[in-house]
Amino acid sequence: ERARRSLKGDRPPPLRGGGRGRAINLVIPMATKAQIAKSLKKPKYKSRVVRRCFRCGRKRGYLRKFGLCRICFREMANQGLIPGIKKSSW
Repeated sequence: ERARRSLKGDRPPPLRGGGRGRAINLVIPMATKAQIAKSLKKPKYKSRVVRRCFRCGRKRGYLRKFGLCRICFREMANQGLIPGIKKSSW
């Protein structure tokens, strides 16, 4: 038990993202790129297919008919980029 504690004490503190020296990454993060690459591989089972938005790579809130996530769909529909879609009002 004491040996474990001494090993923990020897480790440097974990690197945290906060602070001034951190650059803001405006492109897709590397972790997301890896997930997208992973989802492009053919899965072993059909139920494991992960469909992603072709615009931003988001996997949740995906609309199959358009190949977009709900957020990108809404942005593009409001700009009139999706033919046949307009904002409803009643």
